[in-house]
Amino acid sequence: MGLTKKYLILGSVLIMSLVLVYLFGGNRQSKLGIKNNSETSRNDSLIIKKPINPTGTFLLYQLLKNYKNTSSLQKIQTSQNVTLSELLPKEQKNDGKNIYFAIAEDLSLNDDDSDWLLGFVEAGNCAFIACENLSNKLRLAVSNNSYFKFNTYYDTSFVLNFYHPKLLQEKPIEIKNAELNSHRYPKYKNWRYFLDSDLGGGFVKIAYNNAMDYPICIRLQHGKGFFIIHSAPAAFSNYNMFNDGGKYHAEGVLSHLPKGNIYWHHDFGKYSPYRGIPQPTYSEQGRSNKVNYPKSSPLQYIMKVPSLFTALILLMVGTLLYMIFQSKRRQRIIPTIESNENSSLEFVKTVSTLYFQQKRHDKLIKHKELIFLSFLRQHYHLTSPKTTPDFITKVGQKSGIGEKHIKDIFTTLAKGKKNRNVSESELISLYSKLEYFYKNCQ
Repeated sequence: MGLTKKYLILGSVLIMSLVLVYLFGGNRQSKLGIKNNSETSRNDSLIIKKPINPTGTFLLYQLLKNYKNTSSLQKIQTSQNVTLSELLPKEQKNDGKNIYFAIAEDLSLNDDDSDWLLGFVEAGNCAFIACENLSNKLRLAVSNNSYFKFNTYYDTSFVLNFYHPKLLQEKPIEIKNAELNSHRYPKYKNWRYFLDSDLGGGFVKIAYNNAMDYPICIRLQHGKGFFIIHSAPAAFSNYNMFNDGGKYHAEGVLSHLPKGNIYWHHDFGKYSPYRGIPQPTYSEQGRSNKVNYPKSSPLQYIMKVPSLFTALILLMVGTLLYMIFQSKRRQRIIPTIESNENSSLEFVKTVSTLYFQQKRHDKLIKHKELIFLSFLRQHYHLTSPKTTPDFITKVGQKSGIGEKHIKDIFTTLAKGKKNRNVSESELISLYSKLEYFYKNCQ
């Protein structure tokens, strides 16, 4: 490749890279901030289409959507300007209860949302919460002011089972961490469980950690309604729902929910109900009229920060300079290695000449016999410890040479290798017979 052509290719690559950075990195969303987050959750244009996220809850959401006791399923999302009081109705409709449904690592509701949720359950509704940490106000209220806490132990997985005899499994269900290490094995994490002594009275145990016999899913009565609290949200992740055990566990827990309208309280975090990782919603910062539009790709974020954008340009220019000045060959050309030559024939000729000069025609005949038998074995797959009439017949059939000629060859070979005083005329006669066979065989 010529030097000029190389420069053209490198320059084209650099220009195309800069164009891609400009096109995909500089665009800001032109839409206004979305105030109603429930509408945002229904806008598919905000979803990044990706494969199923292992730590997400897409499969659980589909299970809930098709569940027999689900009258309706709606996603809700709170923000600084939108509270649960605007999204979660206490009044029941369609002869079914309203069900608050939340799966999160840390469900830290503010005081207003906590008060509304407590009033929502007191009115006769239900709240299902799967989390690893719950806000203090909710913990005090649902456990009759006994400060129960989430206890932890460290492992890659845990096993669970149900207390109810109809749901109890002979083999405990194993729940694994959906996050994998570099060797594609589940990472260690802190799993949560409850202690009976921390819960107080008025609770019903639904599921327990089979290894330590501690409850992980409990039901707490509150007013006319009740809370179901699960300490292992990872059990509802796509990674575990793919397995029969994880699906059975989810169905067993959902069977404790009444028939009604489910309000799924979600954010765009780890346990999102989307297939992939959705974009964050737009939200107003404080009371300013300026709207903070988030970036939708790493390139857009790099374009937003001047120092990162400068570093990107320097990296691309440095890469181009390195390709130009370091692409020249520095190592000397390695000479071509000649292929190996087959010297077997030369060796045979040398040995034959040696035996001929020593007048050891008997040894030369022995070598001729070995070569002839090797030819029969390689070409016709014929071997025999003794020269029998049947063997001669098979050689004649496969080679197309007359049996008399073949028998004559074997007879001459047998006599010659035993007679040390073989004459040159007999050796030449044997050579002529073998050459006739090699030239005329099939």
